[in-house]
Amino acid sequence: MATFSIVTPSYNQGRFIEETISSVLSQEGDFKVDFVIVDGGSTDHTLDIVMKYEELVRNNRYLIRCKGIAFRWVSEKDRGQYHALNKGFSMTNGEIMAWINSDDKYTPWAFKTALEVFQRFPSVEWITGIGTSWNSKGMMVGVNREIFFTKRLILNGFYPVMKDSFIQQESTFWKRSLWEKSGGKMDEAMELAGDFKLWVDFLNHAHLYQVHAVLGGFRTHFDQKTAFKKKEYRKEVKQIIEKTNNYFSPDDDKSYHIRYSHLKEDWVLREIRIDEKDALSRSANIQKVEIGPLLHRLLKWRALFLRKLGKK
Repeated sequence: MATFSIVTPSYNQGRFIEETISSVLSQEGDFKVDFVIVDGGSTDHTLDIVMKYEELVRNNRYLIRCKGIAFRWVSEKDRGQYHALNKGFSMTNGEIMAWINSDDKYTPWAFKTALEVFQRFPSVEWITGIGTSWNSKGMMVGVNREIFFTKRLILNGFYPVMKDSFIQQESTFWKRSLWEKSGGKMDEAMELAGDFKLWVDFLNHAHLYQVHAVLGGFRTHFDQKTAFKKKEYRKEVKQIIEKTNNYFSPDDDKSYHIRYSHLKEDWVLREIRIDEKDALSRSANIQKVEIGPLLHRLLKWRALFLRKLGKK
């Protein structure tokens, strides 16, 4: 039976961590969950919340919807987020891996969807869902448009330097076999862009597959590091790209997508060959097709309404 190894690094996130924990423990499906929280020595009420859920799980007082949960935590000073992640992942052995930060959260169907995709396509080694955002109240307030990631567009800096689109870590899952092939650790020298460094390491061994489903989301609030340090994040990304061997094969110009077909009642894999010009034009077309007609209709309705008012 498949096991999801999930790590949450945390420091003074008592305001949000309960939603994060709940989003992991409430996953439903035929799998087990190995959940590790690595706290950096929080001084707020974070640990009170963590210990509350540890006790609930240990005493079978939490409604478990999967086939079993192992819940562990440690709180001690660390050398930063990526050191905490390395520490947490070293404590796990599940075959599907991911991390969720202590202010973010998964959708209820995330693990079930990820497992089904991995089982349907055994050659797929890592996936990401549709980029999504939560607000400080935990409400889903944004769902991104379709993005056409390719290895070439990522490693030449088109994503995320030239085009403000990211592989959303909160929606990304990978197999342990890929983690081990890619070095089996996060780069602790990174301050902000350790996720991008990991994606680059993964791309050296496997293509990214984009699943057209909402799996998790990034919470926006005023205490974030990355939300207000995009300039610094991009600087680290550029440094990573400069050190990368940019040899590309024809397949590196393909964008790989997995969508659910309601007619076939099954997941379907598509390969789309795309370059930088195509990516830009597709983005423009999406805005023109999806937003343009709606705006046009709204303006027509407004004009009709005003005319009717004028006749009265």
